[in-house]
Amino acid sequence: YFDTVVTKERHSDYAALAERKKTLLEARVAEPDSSDTTTVDPAREQFLLAQTYLLSMDDVDRALSEYEKVLTDYPDSDYAPKALYGIAWLKRYRLADPGWREQMMNLIETYPESPAAKKALEMIADEETEGKDL
Repeated sequence: YFDTVVTKERHSDYAALAERKKTLLEARVAEPDSSDTTTVDPAREQFLLAQTYLLSMDDVDRALSEYEKVLTDYPDSDYAPKALYGIAWLKRYRLADPGWREQMMNLIETYPESPAAKKALEMIADEETEGKDL
C-alpha cells in the first residue's frame, strides 16, 4: 500500500490562482484566440501581467521586468507611460533606488502629454516640498 502513494508538492490556493492568472495572461499575449471577436491589445495584456505580479503576487522584480517589456515592445502604446511610471514608483517606494528620479524625468520628456507625466511632475514636486520641510 505505501509504495503506491504518490507524493505531490502542495501549493496554496493563492499560489495556484496566481499561476493560473499568469498562464492565462501569457497565453493571451502570445496568441489571441481566433474565436474571440474582441481584439486583444498586447500592450494592455503585458501591462496587466506586470500589475498582476505587483498587486496579486507582490513580486517587485518580476513586475519591473514586465513593465520594462511594455516599454521595449510597445513604446508607442498608451501603456508605455504608465509602465514607465510604474517602474519609477517601484524604484522610489519599494526599492529605495535613487534612479527613480531619472525614470520620472524620462517619462516627462518622452510622454509629456500623458496623465502619467502629470503624476510624475506631482511626485517630483512633492519630493522637493518634503525635502524643504526637513
